[in-house]
Amino acid sequence: MIKNLVILFNLFLILNPVFSQTYYPLSGMQVDTTFNWSNPNLITIDNDWSNIPFMKGFRGDGLTSVLDVDPRTITADGTGTPAVIYANQTDPNTFTGDGFAEFESLTNPIIAFKASSTASAPFLMLYINTLYPDWGFTPIIRFVLRDIDGTINNAVQQVSVQYRVGESGPFIPANEFFRTFPSFDHFSGYHPDASKGPFLQGHESYCEFMFPPSCQNQPKVQVRIMITNSTGGNEWIGIDDIRFGGGQLLPIKLQSFSAIEKNGWVLVNWKASTEDIMERFEVERSTDAVHFIKLESLRAKGIGNHNYLFTDISPVKGTGFYRLKLINSNGSLFYSNISSVTVLPKDIRINELYPNITSSKINLLITANKNFVADLQILNTLGSVVQRLSHKLSAGSNNIPIHVNGLSPGNYFIRINVNGEIFTERFIKQ
Repeated sequence: MIKNLVILFNLFLILNPVFSQTYYPLSGMQVDTTFNWSNPNLITIDNDWSNIPFMKGFRGDGLTSVLDVDPRTITADGTGTPAVIYANQTDPNTFTGDGFAEFESLTNPIIAFKASSTASAPFLMLYINTLYPDWGFTPIIRFVLRDIDGTINNAVQQVSVQYRVGESGPFIPANEFFRTFPSFDHFSGYHPDASKGPFLQGHESYCEFMFPPSCQNQPKVQVRIMITNSTGGNEWIGIDDIRFGGGQLLPIKLQSFSAIEKNGWVLVNWKASTEDIMERFEVERSTDAVHFIKLESLRAKGIGNHNYLFTDISPVKGTGFYRLKLINSNGSLFYSNISSVTVLPKDIRINELYPNITSSKINLLITANKNFVADLQILNTLGSVVQRLSHKLSAGSNNIPIHVNGLSPGNYFIRINVNGEIFTERFIKQ
């Protein structure tokens, strides 16, 4: 373990002679790499995370002013708050700080976080590069939460795991996990209470976060683990055995996947190479590329190279998004990329949305065969409507200007409803 860490640290020193934000590369990993805190040289100076440049603890000042708030509701950035850690601490039962601390004198050394009225929502940020060369790799982060607080305090320490692609915009609460060890106390993106006080330190909770499709094959993904200020006296909760990896979760390699429109139907095609027993494929569809429903389940054809076809005879009018869920007999799963298909109605055509990256305004070009009213909704990545407007269309070409100055930076969808026909386009607000 320590040898692996030394090799990685030397690599980081070569690549980063001056400390800068590093995104930990998962490319090509076939086994997990675990980071625990047995090496005392990881944290040596207060508030200095430079020996672990792909990880940082933020105090979360001012992210909430309410006690016992559900951390899943806190999605604001938070990286402008102090990056903190108290180095070389010995006893969580007597240490009175907050935010993050390293307790290196414990039998099992660990870092831990603790909320307070100042550190209202402290979080550990993990910076990950998920670029990978083939379909067979699904990136995963695993970690253990350990209650190390043996004091009289008995808080309800809620924990939320969140993610975002890039370095700006709101975070998304995680809700999809890969589970393999049912004997552990698992939690699925949200733990209602990771502490077991008073005087009951030692309880462990185990989490495995499988990156959703939107986070896969991305150069910059940020994942954070957050707690919030609680009544009953906040407790120190350790974060240990952080594991990066995943590798070949399924004995299958998806060689191709596509969805195309033909005569008003959508043909979903894929080719897979299977080296072992694989259970089934599930075809999923969405109207916003965020919320998917299952259309069909198909059993795998067995070992070898096989082609598959599913026909959606009742596709959504406008833009639909399709993906595959590949499910193994042991319950492990993997998602394909997302393929979008537009099924055009007779009376309307979405020609273009430009620019698709903007700081102030986008333009939507629509061709109509007769007069209509277009109802427009702008949605964030959580599927919440953040802006609405309507526009009268006349027969012929229509240019609809849409001002987005008031939106926070991030990824958005614009849903266009014309006479019951729904289209979806994407854009990025800088």
